[in-house]
Amino acid sequence: MRREDAIWAAIRIFGIYFIVRAVMAVPAAIGGIYLIYVMASLGDLSDASESLKSVRTLGLAKGGTAVVALCEIVLFTCAGLLFIRGFPTLEKRIAGYLPRSDEAA
Repeated sequence: MRREDAIWAAIRIFGIYFIVRAVMAVPAAIGGIYLIYVMASLGDLSDASESLKSVRTLGLAKGGTAVVALCEIVLFTCAGLLFIRGFPTLEKRIAGYLPRSDEAA
C-alpha cells in the first residue's frame, strides 16, 4: 500500500467514525426533546407541590442535553461527510508531514 493510499483510507475511516458518532447522538436528542416537551406540558405549577416543582426544574435542566446532542449530530455529520467525500487539503498536509517510504527505511 502506498503512502497516499494509507492517508486516503485513514481519512475515510475518520469520516465513518464521525458518522457513527452522529448516529449515536440521535437517541439522546430524541429523549431530550421529549423530556422538554413533557416538562413544558406540565403547565402552570403555581399551586403544585414543592417536589413537583423540583422535578420540573431538574427536567428542564436535563433538557440541555438535547441541545448538546443536536449540535453533535450537526457537527459530526458535517465532518463525517466532508471526510468521506474527500478532503484534498488535509491529504496534502498529512502527506507533507509523513516521511517518504524510501526515507523511512
